Amino acid sequence: MLRTFPAIVVVICAALIGMSLSSRILRREKILIQFSAMLRQAHTRLSYTGGTLSSAFNDNGFGFCFSDHESFNVQWRALVSGCQAELRRRDADILIAFANEIGEGDLNAQLSHIALYQKLTEERSLAAREEYDTKARLYRTLSFSAGLVIAMILI
Repeated sequence: MLRTFPAIVVVICAALIGMSLSSRILRREKILIQFSAMLRQAHTRLSYTGGTLSSAFNDNGFGFCFSDHESFNVQWRALVSGCQAELRRRDADILIAFANEIGEGDLNAQLSHIALYQKLTEERSLAAREEYDTKARLYRTLSFSAGLVIAMILI
């Protein structure tokens, strides 16, 4: 009985680790979907109302308020860095590259730029979904199995 309790704790912890790893992939997908939706919404706002980049990107799904008093680039980087723990390096690089090039050129060039990066983030979110479909179950199963093996060694 004394060895059973630690073995059960090990199995539960291993299962929780697997669930955490699989949910991280899902969070990545959701964040990329939010960025894609925010870019699509900003594209629509700029197309029909014009205005500044800050006003076009306000009212986003992240609860982040863009201000006209600070550089859009700096604010965008702050938003991306807040999500960077959940994103892959390539995802963050794409989102940061967006801010490096936005604001140059006329309205049509900016709209094209937003549409391009909206498409890129959409593709990355689809890749995250595929990764979730293929790896999430693997993470959960392997973690649980490793916990069972350790538990058997303890008993």
